Amino acid sequence: MKLFDIIILDMKPNLSEEKKLWKKGYKRVACIDEVGRGALCGPVVAVAVTIIKKSPFQKLWKSDLHNIKDSKKLTPKKREEFYKLLRNHPAIEWGLGSVSEKVIDRINILEATKLAMERAIENLEKKYSHADHLVLDGKIKLD
Repeated sequence: MKLFDIIILDMKPNLSEEKKLWKKGYKRVACIDEVGRGALCGPVVAVAVTIIKKSPFQKLWKSDLHNIKDSKKLTPKKREEFYKLLRNHPAIEWGLGSVSEKVIDRINILEATKLAMERAIENLEKKYSHADHLVLDGKIKLD
């Protein structure tokens, strides 16, 4: 897998990076993000998501999802609605990776975050197929 490291600071998700990569000929662009790095206890969790090019998702994106900037700012009810919508959407492929707080304490939060991201990618590729490009939100580089 080719690594494409992008720093995204305080911007709304907009598919612009995916569109650039699709134009370059990449078909399976996976994006990855994590949650839990700032928590005092609990796991760090990462998700890798592939949005199928020219899919019904882009229409859904324009109508419902483009205003979401941070899921933590949504009400629990709205978050649950989006979760149900996205989890089974035919244009979205996803994989989850998690690392426990015990492992975090042993290897440190940065290494645990990388491990969660690697597990998310492995899970995505096990359920679907190999991503040909990876977009990271932040400065973390995977081996």
